[in-house]
Amino acid sequence: MKFLHTADIQLGLKLRFVPGESGVRVRSQRFDTLRHIAGVAKEQGAQAVVVAGDFFDDNSVGPDTIQLAEDSLQTFAPIPVLILPGNHDAATEHSALKRLQGLKHVHVLMDQEPVEIEGTLFYPCPLSRRHETSDPTSWLPERDPGDDRVRVAIAHGGVIEFSESRKARTLSTPTGSLRKDSITWLSVTGTARLNSVTRPGIPAPQRQPGGRRRIPATSCSLKFLAAVKCRKLNRSP
Repeated sequence: MKFLHTADIQLGLKLRFVPGESGVRVRSQRFDTLRHIAGVAKEQGAQAVVVAGDFFDDNSVGPDTIQLAEDSLQTFAPIPVLILPGNHDAATEHSALKRLQGLKHVHVLMDQEPVEIEGTLFYPCPLSRRHETSDPTSWLPERDPGDDRVRVAIAHGGVIEFSESRKARTLSTPTGSLRKDSITWLSVTGTARLNSVTRPGIPAPQRQPGGRRRIPATSCSLKFLAAVKCRKLNRSP
């Protein structure tokens, strides 16, 4: 199984602090990036594409964003695209992901149910709310004896760590409940396999000292925005 892994595309990010044509260009580039990722997936011969959370920036995105997202996702066909709800587009009753329609190759992973593609099992760990305090990987089952299929867990790193003052500090990779022999690969916002970590997604800086959000509108490009990882996994021995 060879699959491409990305995350944090955050379509519909408003970026009100980027004025005029620069703001229009930066917002549009996220959709350009998604189509670019589709091209990479086809060039690399990927058998699936995994979006590990935050496909949309929030669940209140408008119909224009939904339509542009559907148009961009259509360019992946026939490659299956697996989209996990993250903290920005959590699997709530009004999740924006539920509005994606008419795309047979797109699988929105709202439930804790495995999806099998080309003999590989993908185990989604969706977030059901924006601020999650439990480990979304805790439901993952142990491997049955004799089952040598590749098993890929998909999570978004949505467990909040707290400082001594009990204020939310950061989102951390949820790996505490996993047995090393139960999952072949853990695809999260920062992909973790044993002790190695890489970070797919859109790494555009959005803050500056003092907490003001920023983005370098003049330097954004497809090359800058598109950070994806393509993995080829073999069956477990």
